[in-house]
Amino acid sequence: MEKHSNNILIKNLELKNISFEGCKKTLFNRYSYYQVINAYKSLFVSETENINDIYENINNNEKIEDYKKMYCINSNIDIFREICKKICKKYGLEYNNTMKDTTLIKNISKIKYVHHIYHVGTKYKDFVRMYKFEHELRLLLLKYTLIIEENVKNIFVSYLNNCSDVKANFLSDGNNYNTSHGNNESLDTLKLILDKQKNIHSKPIQRKREQDITIPYWILINELAMNQTYKVIKNLKPQLSFEIFESCMNNLTNMKCTIKEIPKKDVQKHKGYVQSFKNLLKYIGEFRNMLAHNQPIFCYNHSNCDLTQFPKISYEVPYISSNRRKEEKMTAEDILHEQQKINSVTMYDLIKFFGKDDFNTKNYGRNIDLSFIIYVIYKIISTIDRNSHMYDELISLFKKYNMLISYNEKVIENNETVDKLIKQIGQMDENSIDFDGLIYKIENGKGYKRELSTFIKNYREEIIKLKKLSNQISYKKLVSKYDNFSAIERYEEYTGINARFFTIIK
Repeated sequence: MEKHSNNILIKNLELKNISFEGCKKTLFNRYSYYQVINAYKSLFVSETENINDIYENINNNEKIEDYKKMYCINSNIDIFREICKKICKKYGLEYNNTMKDTTLIKNISKIKYVHHIYHVGTKYKDFVRMYKFEHELRLLLLKYTLIIEENVKNIFVSYLNNCSDVKANFLSDGNNYNTSHGNNESLDTLKLILDKQKNIHSKPIQRKREQDITIPYWILINELAMNQTYKVIKNLKPQLSFEIFESCMNNLTNMKCTIKEIPKKDVQKHKGYVQSFKNLLKYIGEFRNMLAHNQPIFCYNHSNCDLTQFPKISYEVPYISSNRRKEEKMTAEDILHEQQKINSVTMYDLIKFFGKDDFNTKNYGRNIDLSFIIYVIYKIISTIDRNSHMYDELISLFKKYNMLISYNEKVIENNETVDKLIKQIGQMDENSIDFDGLIYKIENGKGYKRELSTFIKNYREEIIKLKKLSNQISYKKLVSKYDNFSAIERYEEYTGINARFFTIIK
């Protein structure tokens, strides 16, 4: 692929309607083009065309001047071939003057080339804003995903600890894995464990190797990432695998029963719940990798981030087998419909796991997107720790960047004045009147007026002090430094998150 200087990249963006007004172009040098523009372009794009669309438009004498501008073409001759030449040069494709148009179109189509332009007035600083927002959101979600990861590992270790016949080399013993029917996944998992034992960067592992001692499962499990832990449990002997996932479900949700304790008529349903929670752990493991590798998450679970299907959105999971797609001649709409049918079962199971709320009661039509994975992480975290601050942190972050929700609150600037006011209120209790003694004096004809007069005078003086202090308290209104996000509707469409989301998950 051809390399471009930042000046050329900026020029190309301006030709596509991106404005640097109010935003110094030096800001462009601070961030990676790939992580800012490429990562978030689908939020701001207004239309897309493939090479066939361009060919047809030029043949119909349409958008000629637009193409000349976008591709920096000065001549009116062979505009389409000039465009193809520039595309081939940019992406390192073969080009020569003897090639037919059909050959060029075929070659360019192979790389799924998409020509896209942005809404007029799209600002570069909105890309940077999205990048910063997602960077902080990833860190927040990664923190809580790691808590779930740690809990799954602890449950795994605890289960093995309580099995009397489990030895320290449990994970290194191929006999503990499901190798029936040539299960290559189990062999890959065993290889993963053996490779972990060679980890020269792990002090616990190196210590055991130096002692020439078997590296025990409780150390190896600690070396695994979330998705690796999931795969290890998944590829154990079926009964072992089921019981560990069942234990995870019982510890991380409101479900508190085992298959051994339920009536036979409910066994299949119980197995379904375990399978459903197993799927959730798989989703979280894959999402954890996205977070750790700094990938955009607004498009979580989307299978068409390359804009080739713009503006349609399709989803990777639940997975519908390619054989079934072919046999039933399923369209994109058919696939989405089938995925949402599967998701409706998952939403029903979420009610069993976490209780009914406004998010999981929308059984049909729910997609697995960013809103779904945030909801699941939040509910599991709330089960683990009812005093978690995850919800408040989410709210604060979305408000900070004025994404869907804005600040609508005041904060006190001089807390020391509030402290004085509280102290003054406390002192009023010390100056309170003895009402029982006062009533006694009145009923028995004894003098009470001076005592009452003194109390009233002191009370009025205290009220004046309180008013004076309260008038000294100053407030400031919290505001985001960001305007309303220009691509908010597209963001809602991609993520499934809107302003109501923060109410319905609570």
